[in-house]
Amino acid sequence: MKEFDSQFLEIINILKSQVNSTAFGIYNSLMEKESMKEDKECAEFSNIND
Repeated sequence: MKEFDSQFLEIINILKSQVNSTAFGIYNSLMEKESMKEDKECAEFSNIND
C-alpha cells in the first residue's frame, strides 16, 4: 500500500507540473497577443499623427 501511495503522489506531482506549465504557456500566449495588439494600436495612432 505504501508503494501505491508513493506512485500515486508521483503521478499527482507530474500532473500538477504539467498543469502549471500549460497554464503558464497560456498566460504567456495571452500576454504576447495583448502586447502585439498594443503595438498595432500604437502604430495606427502614430500613423494618424503623421
